[in-house]
Amino acid sequence: MIGTTVGAYRITSQLSEGGMGTVWTATHSMMGKDAVIKFLLPELSNDEAMVRRFFNEARAAASIQDAGIVNVFDVGTLPDGRAYIVMEKLRGQSLSDRLRARRFRVEEAAVVLRLLARSLEAAHANGIVHRDLKPDNIFLVPDRDIPGGERTKIRTAGATVRAGVPVFDTGREEFTKSVNGSSDMRPQWDVDGEGIYFDSDRTNRISNIWYKRRESRGYTQLTFHDKNAWYPSISKDGNKIAYQVSNPQVGAGWSIWMVDRDGRSATELGAGEHPQFSPDGTKIAFAQKDANGNSQIWVMDASGGNRIQLTTEFNNELPTWHPGGKKLVFVSNRSGNADVWMVETEGARMVQLTNYLGLDMTPEFTPDGRYLMFASTRGGEIFHLWMGELSDH
Repeated sequence: MIGTTVGAYRITSQLSEGGMGTVWTATHSMMGKDAVIKFLLPELSNDEAMVRRFFNEARAAASIQDAGIVNVFDVGTLPDGRAYIVMEKLRGQSLSDRLRARRFRVEEAAVVLRLLARSLEAAHANGIVHRDLKPDNIFLVPDRDIPGGERTKIRTAGATVRAGVPVFDTGREEFTKSVNGSSDMRPQWDVDGEGIYFDSDRTNRISNIWYKRRESRGYTQLTFHDKNAWYPSISKDGNKIAYQVSNPQVGAGWSIWMVDRDGRSATELGAGEHPQFSPDGTKIAFAQKDANGNSQIWVMDASGGNRIQLTTEFNNELPTWHPGGKKLVFVSNRSGNADVWMVETEGARMVQLTNYLGLDMTPEFTPDGRYLMFASTRGGEIFHLWMGELSDH
């Protein structure tokens, strides 16, 4: 490769080689300015999704006007099909190398954090979110205008996405197709990850529970109610689906039903909405309106018996199980705002997890139960996703 011309740049030496490609130094043939060229491996350059991701990285970085983001000069494809990005050559040291060499003084750390915050603010203002910000992707480069004589440079390293635009490394996949304007909503994966349960109004404009396999073009209707059926929840073994059906005849307005995965034996379990199977599949958490019209959190056996009320005041909804199966999180207005709370299913000890003047909604745990993700309007009027580590309570 040494001596090869790529656009206006002549390659001078190899910097590194990794699992995705190679990195070379180069010099502009007219200006004499040094640069770095990153090449995708030939086999990866044949992958459309990978090339799209590679170039998305370049476009995202180039769109940010900030001295703390690595400059991208050019992108392209060689005659043999290899994709490449031409970017600024950094002269300095990675933050990870610096930290291995010595500890920062407090004032040094403050400068680094302030510079990083400014660059990230510029990226966020442009709709860019960095997915892999770590010391290896941060460089310290000379800059006499900065206290201490150095500034930070953030390398994109294939780790940026445009906020609000779905980016899937394996390409987009339309799982279901609308029928005469029908809506397919609230998908839940089958236990093997190859099919989804969802509610859809694709027949008679009344929502019922449906199922579709990934490799199949066909759809299977599992329920046939004459009123809307929503919010499927799948048991651990995948053999039962709990869901809610509109029922104006009960004070709660909804009833919880259960059906076998093949659509047989649909059974009403009683009043309630937003059913959620416990991790072991033996219980169902749900919400149900009380006499004052407030929603309360309940738990019952998967058979519909042994109903236990866990909350008694204020409005409480959207119950979600902790993976350990002994606790539930839910959204409540008991603090004066819509915040996330947690309650033990045995003993009913209650803890407030979030506290903000905005709305915190739709809590969901990571599979290991360590982190809680939720939607929130904190910082504005638009919902964004937030995540926090769950401390022991």
